[in-house]
Amino acid sequence: MLTLSNAEGYPRFNHSSLVNPMQLTSKKASMKVDFYPVKYLDGSLNSRQLLKIVTFQGATQSKSYINYKDFTNEVDSRVEGYGYEVTDFNTIPQFFNSALSCAT
Repeated sequence: MLTLSNAEGYPRFNHSSLVNPMQLTSKKASMKVDFYPVKYLDGSLNSRQLLKIVTFQGATQSKSYINYKDFTNEVDSRVEGYGYEVTDFNTIPQFFNSALSCAT
């Protein structure tokens, strides 16, 4: 469920359900950070992780997985601290690639 914070006016994560991940864009539009839902090959959604893609001046810099808690912290940090804006919502799930995940 997506809710809006009254003070900031941007999407906030509600831990009781999944949200539609988003695209954040820096003030000068040189940096974009996309967060996508992740699905497995059987079509089921990964309820713990999102795919994070960082792009600088149109070139992909990194791809990694991020958990929902870190996602909300990063959105808060980038929007409140660095002036990023929410410019899109990424609702199409991307396939999980185990090569991107960390070994634990």
